[in-house]
Amino acid sequence: MLKLTLALTLVLADSLLAQQPATAASSLPQTPPVSTRYTVLLAGNTAGFQATSVTPDGAHLYHFEFNDRGRGPGIDSRIVLNKQAIPTQIDNTGHDYLKAPVDEHFSFSGGKANWKNSAEQGTKPLSTAAFYVSDSGAPEELALLARALLASPGGKLPLLPGGEAAITRRGDLKLEAGGRSLTVVQYGIDGLGLSPTPVWLEPDGAFFAALSGWWVIIREGWESTIPALTKAQDDFSNARAATLAKTLARKPAGALVFVHANLFDAETATLLPRRTVTIKGNSIAAVGEDGKVAIPTGAEVIDATGKTLMPGLWDMHVHLAENDGLLHMAAGVTSVPDGMDQHYSDSFLQMLKMTRALYLAGIPIVAGTDGLAGFTLDRELELYVEAGIPAPKVLQLSTLGAARVMKMDQRLGSIAPARLADVILVDGNPASRISDIRCVETVVKDGVMYRSADLYHAANVASGNPPAN
Repeated sequence: MLKLTLALTLVLADSLLAQQPATAASSLPQTPPVSTRYTVLLAGNTAGFQATSVTPDGAHLYHFEFNDRGRGPGIDSRIVLNKQAIPTQIDNTGHDYLKAPVDEHFSFSGGKANWKNSAEQGTKPLSTAAFYVSDSGAPEELALLARALLASPGGKLPLLPGGEAAITRRGDLKLEAGGRSLTVVQYGIDGLGLSPTPVWLEPDGAFFAALSGWWVIIREGWESTIPALTKAQDDFSNARAATLAKTLARKPAGALVFVHANLFDAETATLLPRRTVTIKGNSIAAVGEDGKVAIPTGAEVIDATGKTLMPGLWDMHVHLAENDGLLHMAAGVTSVPDGMDQHYSDSFLQMLKMTRALYLAGIPIVAGTDGLAGFTLDRELELYVEAGIPAPKVLQLSTLGAARVMKMDQRLGSIAPARLADVILVDGNPASRISDIRCVETVVKDGVMYRSADLYHAANVASGNPPAN
C-alpha cells in the first residue's frame, strides 16, 4: 500500500507534462456487482476506479485500476479480517503501474506471519497483533489500517514487515454534493512515510477519500468536494509545520559558544584543531584558538571535543515538498537555491569519471541531488570522494564553493567573524572520513539551534541519537 502510494506520487509530474486527460481503463475483466465505487483522478482527470464489496463470509474484495496513458495498475484484492479488524489473510493479484505482474500474499496463523511480494518474502513470529502493509494493495487498505488503529489501545499498532503506526483525529468536515450532505472525518496516520498520511472516513468508519498531491481517490458522486478536502488537509499541514517550527527551534538567550572544536576552514579546505567560535544573534562574532577568545558572560557553551564544526551545507538542486525542510536541516543542509538545475550522465561510472575530470580541469562543481532531502546529499558527497576528489575539497565545494556560485560568499559558506551563523556540528571528522557527514548532531541556522535527532523524529525517521525530552 505504501509503496504503491509513493509510486503514484512519483508519476504525477510526468502525467501533468503530457497534458492529456487520462481515461478509465477498459481492458481488465469486469468486476462483479459491488456496494461501493470510488473514482480515481489524476491531475483532476478521471483515470479509473476502485470497487468494494464484502462476501457473505465477511471477506473484503477490492478491484482497483486506473489508466495513465497506457500505464497504470490493475489489482484484485481479497482480505480477511479478525475480530480486531486486523488482516489475517491478504491476496493481491494483477499488475502494477508498469504492468509487471503482482502476486502478493500474506497470512497470519498459529502465531506466525508469512508474506511474499515482488520485493521480499518473510516469516515472523508474533506475540501481539500486527498490520501487514501491502506492497501492491488497493488504496482502501489505508482505511482498514485506520479502523484497526482506532480499535487498538492507544491508537497504535506494529506494522509488518516492520515499523509502527499511530493515528490522530484531525477534525470533521461537512460536505454537500448533489443535494446530499455528509460529515466526514480526517485522520492522520504516522509511520507510513516521512509525514503523516491523511485519510478521510465516514462517521461509521467507511472509507471516503484519500488525497496525495495530484492523485485522488474519492467516493463516487462526491468528486465536487475535492477542493474542500484539499483545503482542510493543507490547513492542517500548514498548522503542523508552524507548530514544528516553534517546538524544534531554540534561540539561545545570549551568546552561543563552541569550544574545543575541530574547525573546518572552507577557505583553505583544512581542519583547524582546538578552536572556539562565538555566535551572537544570527552572526559569528569571534573565531580563534581555544583560550584566546573571550567567552561572554552568561553564554551557552557547547563542548565540541572530538567533533567537527563546519559551515552549513548547500544542496544546489532541490524541489521542496512537505517535510523536506526538516530532512534538509537534520542532515546539515542550511541553504538551497531557487531555480538552479544541472544534468548528470546516465551512466554511473561515466558520471564518476566526468566528475573527476571536471574537478581536475578546475571547473567549479556544486552538490545538487534532486532526490530525497538530506540523505541523498550525503551520498552525493561520498560519491565525489569515490570519484577521486579529496574529502576536504568535497566539503569545500558543498559549502563555500556553492556560496560563491550563488554570489553569497561574503555572508555564507565559511566560519568567520561577521558571517551569518549557519554552522553544523558533526560527530566525527568528515574531512578525513566523508561518511561522517551523516553524523550531524547540531544545526545552527541564522542563529537558531536545532537538534538533528529531534528533526528526524518529527519526520518519522529513526536516528542514532534519541530525541530530546
